[in-house]
Amino acid sequence: MSETALHTPAEARYFALCDSRPDEKFELYNGEIYAMGNTSFNHDLLKSQFGRKIGNHFDDNHIRCREIIEGKLHIGKNYFIPDIMVVYKKPKETAFSEPVVIVEILSDSTRAKDFGFKFREYS
Repeated sequence: MSETALHTPAEARYFALCDSRPDEKFELYNGEIYAMGNTSFNHDLLKSQFGRKIGNHFDDNHIRCREIIEGKLHIGKNYFIPDIMVVYKKPKETAFSEPVVIVEILSDSTRAKDFGFKFREYS
């Protein structure tokens, strides 16, 4: 039995879409699947630099948590892909559910969504 059989119908559609289009990113919110657009060079540069600085801080201070730059965040029946997460535990299934820090790099095109429903779900 596939892992998607253990989820709701919306989650099953979400995982099937993610599996069938691995080069694309999708989020699931309130049963709706949203395609994530391509990021800009500056966005990717900021994400990389900030993730590296977080990782270096952990290494320099012998902190046992890890920064995750690519990963799904599972909150309730929703799945998000933050720019960076800091976690202590490995995911139970296909997504992390207990990050201690979530980072979203804002742009003009994502600001409303990131400060809207995503922020409400994260808090």
